[in-house]
Amino acid sequence: MTTELKFLMWNLKNKADKTVDALKELYSERKPDLLLLIETKIDDTEIVDLSNNNLRSVMVNDKKTIRLYVSKDIDAQIISEEEKEIEAEDGNRRQIKERLVFFKLRVNSQNILLVGIHFPSKFNNTVAAQQQIIKRWKTWIEGQEKILKTDKTILFGDFNLNPQEISIYSHEGLSAHPTINSATKVK
Repeated sequence: MTTELKFLMWNLKNKADKTVDALKELYSERKPDLLLLIETKIDDTEIVDLSNNNLRSVMVNDKKTIRLYVSKDIDAQIISEEEKEIEAEDGNRRQIKERLVFFKLRVNSQNILLVGIHFPSKFNNTVAAQQQIIKRWKTWIEGQEKILKTDKTILFGDFNLNPQEISIYSHEGLSAHPTINSATKVK
């Protein structure tokens, strides 16, 4: 049996007051099973309300960088959160936040690793710096796959990269599939 899950991600850029109505309309139209909000100031109760109690928060903290909401029918839990501050290599002393949140989904008796991503922007990073961050992230992701004993992983979020960039598709990077047709479905 194949289960199809609908995903919706939105980076709100901390503009909650201007986006709640738009998000409600988008939710009504798409009815996602998983909703990932990035840079949000929207309270969890507003998400539960706009979904007519169909979504619940999986988060255990009050951070608003990455927030995951899932359908009540989905067995999901947060398993780890990686947030590191590193100094930008250009010497400007800017802090770059690397943000990953790991979730375990249980679908059709299978563990699936869901990784919520908010990748640091190109405005603060060179291509080389982004490749180093991706390599570190790949190591963290592979570590979580070993812990969960799964090779079924979904990366979901704001990559701040073009799909054709080397950090996305190279074997040293995320080894991502360029189209849905090249990825196998979970059965």
